[in-house]
Amino acid sequence: MKILALKLTHDGSISVVNGDSLEFCIELEKLDNNNRFKILNDTRDIEQILNDHQYSLSDFDHITVDGWIGQDSGQIDIYDHPEEYKLRVAPYGGSDVNKLRKIVNFDNFIFKGVNYPYSSTTHLYNHLIGSYATSSFSKKRDPAYLMVWDGGTFPLIYFFNPKKDILEYLGSPFYFGANVYSIFCQHFGPYKKNGNVIKDELSIAGKIMAYVALGEINNEILNSLNQVYDEMESSLRKIENLPNIPYQYATKFIRNIRDKKYRDEDIITTFHYFIETLLINGIRKILKRDGNRSENLCYSGGAALNIKWNSKIRKTFGLNIWIPPFPNDSGSSIGAAAALIYDKYEIASIDWDVYRGPYLKRKKDINHSVNWKSINCSPTQLAHILFKLKKPVVFLTNNAELGPRALGNRSILADATTSQMKVIINDLKQREQYRPLAPICIESMANKIFTPGGTDPYMLFEHRVNRDWSPKIPAVIHSDGTARLQTINSSNNKPMYNVLMEYYKLSGIPVLVNTSANYKGRGFFPDVESAMDWGKIDFIWSENVLFYNEKQIKSIEKVFELKMSNDEF
Repeated sequence: MKILALKLTHDGSISVVNGDSLEFCIELEKLDNNNRFKILNDTRDIEQILNDHQYSLSDFDHITVDGWIGQDSGQIDIYDHPEEYKLRVAPYGGSDVNKLRKIVNFDNFIFKGVNYPYSSTTHLYNHLIGSYATSSFSKKRDPAYLMVWDGGTFPLIYFFNPKKDILEYLGSPFYFGANVYSIFCQHFGPYKKNGNVIKDELSIAGKIMAYVALGEINNEILNSLNQVYDEMESSLRKIENLPNIPYQYATKFIRNIRDKKYRDEDIITTFHYFIETLLINGIRKILKRDGNRSENLCYSGGAALNIKWNSKIRKTFGLNIWIPPFPNDSGSSIGAAAALIYDKYEIASIDWDVYRGPYLKRKKDINHSVNWKSINCSPTQLAHILFKLKKPVVFLTNNAELGPRALGNRSILADATTSQMKVIINDLKQREQYRPLAPICIESMANKIFTPGGTDPYMLFEHRVNRDWSPKIPAVIHSDGTARLQTINSSNNKPMYNVLMEYYKLSGIPVLVNTSANYKGRGFFPDVESAMDWGKIDFIWSENVLFYNEKQIKSIEKVFELKMSNDEF
């Protein structure tokens, strides 16, 4: 059984599931340096991706499409050259479990002028079942709580038991959509619009999460936030009001504090804490009321990228919490496939790994510009470059990561031992200097350096850098002493593990800087040429070859003389 699953709106993607195995998930933003969050609304893009993987539409037993905004159904504008049409899909979904789980069948997917039958499931159900199907709990069909919090809905909690085919809605911890975070905070601080129209911008939430470290929690501000929430609660509960609530809430709050002289940093930090408190208290009430029927929690939706809230949930409840590395809409096509195979084949678990994104484009002869040279270089030899030269390196290998975070296959690596490295890389990437860089660490050593440490392969939780290690790795420490850790072992990413191990032997430090390799506002570099054209970093490593700008010839010779012979390169 082969399934083609499509996410056609923002964060557009195509997933192919064969039996119970994910063959690939291709997010459109990760092809050809496309814009972040790019939609997939042109059937020529679908055709190209399928052709690249030796598929045609007739090869699939089922085609399924992620649902979208609407009460009884959603509509998506599609371009099938040279015609445009509206594709009907399942609605967004909500608390009504029967409507949430319903698979809707249609017959008007027009591809190259031909109609194809397809099915569709609600957007929220795809989040829920996608998170469960990729968890370790799913392999034994163990029950779990499922929570989704997306921009278009309140946080919603369900209980799921696949052995009995039970999905129960348990309630909402509170009544804000996840987009309240970015919309409210666009009234203050560095993202204030100054009279321009404020809208839900997908890229802002992560930046605000970083900015939170600059402020302090202010009890007067907190009291005002709570007061406005209490005043509005009756209207907050009405889902039809949800699109306007963030704007109304911010307006009322600003009126309440107009004579106060609060720092924007403190307003944003206190608002972050206010939302966190609503979330934790609401989850606690629902779990207590339900009787704690499971020790497992799967969490999905765009808000599940907030590492501070994720860590607070993990620490507070002691649950086995699973957040996939694609909790936002980048994982929606995987979820749509999971919903279909569970409904039709009673398969509740998908075999997958995080490196099933687009393959690295390769040419037999990479088109060097006149400024670039190349030399053979193994992962362990690359560690010598990083250690001796203290310069960042673009690291491109194999298939890209699923989800929004670079996890070692489309990364920029650098020495973490000086705070200046954060300044350098943020300048190169045109990022604000308060934005942190992430540490990538050998898994077995994470407990010595970070708290809580342990295994954390997907950069989804916050860790505090232990005091004795803070002076050793300042480039990956945020303003509040925390870090968004990624752990690596010999089985989850062998090339990166080899780099880290050799670097550790040389330096005594099992940590490197890891940030995404991409143009500003674009998806990951799809090939070496893109990194060359970007041109802001002089070293690019890919598939055991080091490409370097010719102005770095002396640097290469320096490493060569200190460590390596001609033949080794």
